[in-house]
Amino acid sequence: YAQSQHVQEAGFPSWQPLVWLAGPVPWHPGVFLLTIDFYISILAIFGLHPLWQKQRVFVIWLAVGLGFLLVWPTKWPQYILTITAPLSLAAAEGFRLAIWMPFTGWLRKVGAGLRRSPSLSLEGKAHSESAVQQREDVLQRRLGWRDARRAFPWLLLGTLALLALAIFPLVYQFAMSLTDFNAISIRDGIQGGVWRAFWNGMTGQEQARPFDPFGYAGRPNTVHYSGPFILLALLGGAIPEVLVFNILWTVLSVALITILGVAVALLLNRRGVRFANFWQAVFILPWAIPEFVGALVWLRVLQPGTGWLAISQQLPAGVDLSNWLDDPDRTLLYLLIAATWYGFPFIMLAATAGLKLIPEEVYDAAAIDGARGWDVFRYVTWPLLFPLLAPAVIIRSIFAFNQFYLFYTFRVSFNTATIATISYFIFSPTTMGQFAVSAAFNIFTVLILIVLIVWFSKVSKASEGVTYA
Repeated sequence: YAQSQHVQEAGFPSWQPLVWLAGPVPWHPGVFLLTIDFYISILAIFGLHPLWQKQRVFVIWLAVGLGFLLVWPTKWPQYILTITAPLSLAAAEGFRLAIWMPFTGWLRKVGAGLRRSPSLSLEGKAHSESAVQQREDVLQRRLGWRDARRAFPWLLLGTLALLALAIFPLVYQFAMSLTDFNAISIRDGIQGGVWRAFWNGMTGQEQARPFDPFGYAGRPNTVHYSGPFILLALLGGAIPEVLVFNILWTVLSVALITILGVAVALLLNRRGVRFANFWQAVFILPWAIPEFVGALVWLRVLQPGTGWLAISQQLPAGVDLSNWLDDPDRTLLYLLIAATWYGFPFIMLAATAGLKLIPEEVYDAAAIDGARGWDVFRYVTWPLLFPLLAPAVIIRSIFAFNQFYLFYTFRVSFNTATIATISYFIFSPTTMGQFAVSAAFNIFTVLILIVLIVWFSKVSKASEGVTYA
């Protein structure tokens, strides 16, 4: 049955079980008032480590079950029930670790602060140490405010530039996402209609007016308040297939870019490598080429039927190659090849700079201790290199998550496109012209990136910087 025509016609990608885990049950859309499937899966990721320490059998159950679902050709949604128990247990541990413990810790701090009164802390010798600490805290706050006042004139221009170039566009995008602003009402929108509708809706002067975000008929020529239903739908898992692919794409592409970039940097950093600077310049060339031009080059290479790869196979006349764009797994593979090609030079340069900053003494000490080969990289090079490489990985992750030109050039399907690409087609007046829907997608992207960056910074401890110098 798994190899039947019925299964093959479904056309689900290999990562489809992750889509079922990230979205509401597809056979009963709209039945549940609140869909938290995506958040359960996210909490399960945070809870894997504590669950492994408590009951490893459930983590093994989850890993084996998910691995089977990813390999098994049949991708029906009911199969994820086989991993519901360990997934829920991991999510419970993740909730305790990521939400409950920080919340209770904050409550304890607030309670301790309320119980600590300046008048009580200064009474008697029993509270002398607390009083000294309190006076030091007050002094530090006063010094901080004094330094802030002195630095304010120097920070004013930068703050104004940040507000104008970053904060205001985000606020305007948020206001736009709460309206029905589209290509028909563009005249009213740019003349203040967006702010008018946003203000009327926030102050209760105008009730939310529902509209079809993907409809064309009946579009008004004035902007109206529509409420946050698009944002709430996105936060509730309205596009799980796009979100899962976007995260999967970011993880895989950044991992491949990092592996290749670090490997090339290690090769060029070895003693005795001839023409190291020349090879480094050669490897930088893919990064020097504009991304859109690089995407066109790879499209010319991989284009089904007429691409250089298809022509080089010298197939007989009448033999037609299958369109790999119809296969999501092959599409992901070819896109990863192109992204790795023009993305690894950035990591290579960052890794090369980091390797030159590692003291030679640590390698001498490792050699004396008998470390060789992989052990040197695992226990010496990588721990010292990663703090320097982490900012570059974060930047590359943001670029990968918002990748546009590659997907736009290849004209991939909806299920194998990034949120940025879909937002563009929704925004473009030649395709849909739904500016408000596109703005909601952009705000949703910013929220996801903030969460991912904060999580990666906490896990990688990138904010601690380099501690060995």
